[in-house]
Amino acid sequence: MEGFNYKRLDLARRRRGLTKGALAEAAGIKPRNLAAYEKHEYEPNALTLERLAAAVGFPKAFFFGADLDEPSEQGASFRSLSRMPARLRHQALGSGALAYALANWIDRHFDLPTPDVPEFPGLDPDTAASATREAWGLGERRIPNMVHLLEAHGVR
Repeated sequence: MEGFNYKRLDLARRRRGLTKGALAEAAGIKPRNLAAYEKHEYEPNALTLERLAAAVGFPKAFFFGADLDEPSEQGASFRSLSRMPARLRHQALGSGALAYALANWIDRHFDLPTPDVPEFPGLDPDTAASATREAWGLGERRIPNMVHLLEAHGVR
């Protein structure tokens, strides 16, 4: 199976919160075989790929794409990294990788508006915030939903 991407198998496993042992068991394969796939020592046959895809709930085609960018733990914002189980952290980072892939797909297929975010180099944060409010015509009223406001100005 030319083109199998072992990094995507690892991503799918982590996104589903599965250990290597749990995935091997769910797919009905030996843990050492799964380790060999994830280390790119050899590729799974068609039946094994079918089982792996079913176990992680991803389509088989997912495992044949290019590497996906994944946010780093340092670049991601977690409320309490020290108390978060590694499994949940891996799931969140895997979701981030899929979100990056979706954003890239959207960029390729749609013309998105250019972000309308004024720049005020050299201004202190309070002055820059006031200038942004003025540029966007917000006045001093409360902003009920910051995400909606930013999206309305082209920020993703």
